[in-house]
Amino acid sequence: MSGPQWIVLVAVLVVVLAALAAALAGRLTLRADDPAGRTPGHPVLLPERPRAADVDLLRL
Repeated sequence: MSGPQWIVLVAVLVVVLAALAAALAGRLTLRADDPAGRTPGHPVLLPERPRAADVDLLRL
């Protein structure tokens, strides 16, 4: 390759590898507040027809 083409190719390769490493690190690390597919320890009880004020303070 001639000129700056190899520099662009190396830069693109570095960006792709960094994105893959970040995605892999995100999948491997678990957040402490993330239930990771488990059911919550306590059910959330709402009225049959909830209003915005009823669900305003729920953590989803």
